[in-house]
Amino acid sequence: MCLSILVGGELVRLPRYAELFSNEIKVDNLLLGNGFSRNFSENFSYGNLMDKCEGLKWNEEQLFEKLQTSNFEEVLKIIHNTKMVNEVYGIRYDEYDYAYENIKKSLINAVKKVHIEPSDMEGLNIRVGSKNLLGKTNRDIFTTNYDLILYWLLNEANNNHRRLGDMFRKDRGYLYFDEHNNRKFQSNLFYLHGALHLYVEDGITKKISSREQNKDLREIITQRIDHGQIPLFISEGSGSEKYEAIMQNEYLKQGYNTLREASGELTIVGHRLNEDSDQHIIDAINDSKIEKIYYGVHGERVPHDIEENLTKKVEYFNSENFLLDFAE
Repeated sequence: MCLSILVGGELVRLPRYAELFSNEIKVDNLLLGNGFSRNFSENFSYGNLMDKCEGLKWNEEQLFEKLQTSNFEEVLKIIHNTKMVNEVYGIRYDEYDYAYENIKKSLINAVKKVHIEPSDMEGLNIRVGSKNLLGKTNRDIFTTNYDLILYWLLNEANNNHRRLGDMFRKDRGYLYFDEHNNRKFQSNLFYLHGALHLYVEDGITKKISSREQNKDLREIITQRIDHGQIPLFISEGSGSEKYEAIMQNEYLKQGYNTLREASGELTIVGHRLNEDSDQHIIDAINDSKIEKIYYGVHGERVPHDIEENLTKKVEYFNSENFLLDFAE
């Protein structure tokens, strides 16, 4: 199946991904955006969790706007520190406690609202295709999504063959980021903007595992949020703001630098690469040793600025049935 779309004002036919290769279908490096998760549920059609937050009071919304951020951890930390300063000066203001708890509650409800359950993926061909895709990726996998879809798929893929890593190890009683824990894996998964199951404690980036407590991972995450442990995810608006936040965390910096140092080919699926919000990703790709990009198009038109912003050779394909190509 081919898709007819407009490229530079001309009508062209785009092949499916599998048709780009004369022999076996292959993936070198892989970059997945929000469009990948939307294959599983339209619940993921949002910019960030702030877009799905309900129940915030007007002054709490004003706090996010005044600070020019959608970073929950930053806002909660400021409320906490402000309360401590006021306590030193004998100033009591109960609204701080209310705001702190209400913002946490709104975040918990947003996570519950947008995220599907693992059982929602059962029986889907795209689930089979996704696992096969991860297994056939020869180098590294990058994503700007912070949902749990790839976490579940990675665990399932590794049940068949232990070849996919994520830079976390466990020898201290918990899972923590270790920059040297990549040598035994053929491919590593990097959450470039963090993820719901990642958090920072005492300066160490840690990972929550549902296997440890035999509970639903979403339940563990919302319980941790309720106790003040906010997930590590970058939700700042512009690419430059995201880059600055990434550089403040060793795990995120490792993922970003790995993309910037990547070589070979890069397949991009479900990612708009918007120059306003994703310029840092564009810069990393342009700085890399990537020689060729396969860019998936879903819709009727190739984004006009893809080749303008990328300095690499780009070949387009119809990504509408991308995951099904790997399920066959």
